Formats: sequence, structure tokens, C-alpha cells
Amino acid sequence: MPFYLSKSEQRALLLVALIIITAILIEWFKPHQIHTKIYDYSLQDSLFKALSLQTSTENTTQTSAAVSSPAPALVKKKTKKELQAKSININKAGKDELTRLPRIGPKIADRIIAYRKENGPFKSIDEIKKVKGIGNKTFNKLAPFIVVH
Repeated sequence: MPFYLSKSEQRALLLVALIIITAILIEWFKPHQIHTKIYDYSLQDSLFKALSLQTSTENTTQTSAAVSSPAPALVKKKTKKELQAKSININKAGKDELTRLPRIGPKIADRIIAYRKENGPFKSIDEIKKVKGIGNKTFNKLAPFIVVH
């Protein structure tokens, strides 16, 4: 049994086909844009710099005025609680506490917790380098703030 379309159905079908072909051509020829969501570590880095400045000024016994007034650019970015040296036990810290660490976002915090569950508690702070996403550079920023008990 043959299949026939009326003139208006043929036009509608042709219009739909042209729209689809036009959309495919536009997608093909327009420049491809890749959008990746990259975690912004600037807040953690600014906290680390502020704490480093505070630690170095306390160690050299400079005036407390230098300690209490960090650089103006750092004041704008401070929204999280400040970290203190050796303040986070990575064997007991939860996700929220781990994300306060410099260069540690939610995904890496989840990986740290998963590593703890699979391998037991960390025996030394160096062992955290075995977690995917934590290399020497990240470890060097973390080391002043973490302990294992």
C-alpha cells in the first residue's frame, strides 16, 4: 500500500527537515566552546598567605599591629574561618573541615575520606600524598595545617 502525503504535509515535512539541517550546520560551523567548571582556590590561597604572614610576624616578634592588619586585598576574600597551624586532624576531620584546607575542594575532601575508609587512618601526614589530586605542591600548602593522631 503506497504512502501519500498531501501538499501541505509535504511542505511541513520539508520545513522540519530544513530546520534540522540548519541547526546541524550551525552546530558544525560555529566555534566549539568547552565550558569546564574549575574549582577556584584563590580563597584558600589567600587564607594561607594571611596565616603565613601572621606566623612569620609572630616568630620574629614584630609588633602586633602588623599581625592584626593583613593586606587589604586579603581582607576582601576572607569568608571562611581562619585556620591555625596544625589545627586539623586528617584522621578525624569531616568534609566541611577538610575543605577549609588550602587547595582542597569538595571532591578531594571526599577522596581523603574514601581513602581513610579503605586504608584505615593516616600514619603520617606524608601519606596524604597517596590521595588522588594531592601532589607535592598541594601537600606543601597543606602541611602546616594538618596533623595525624
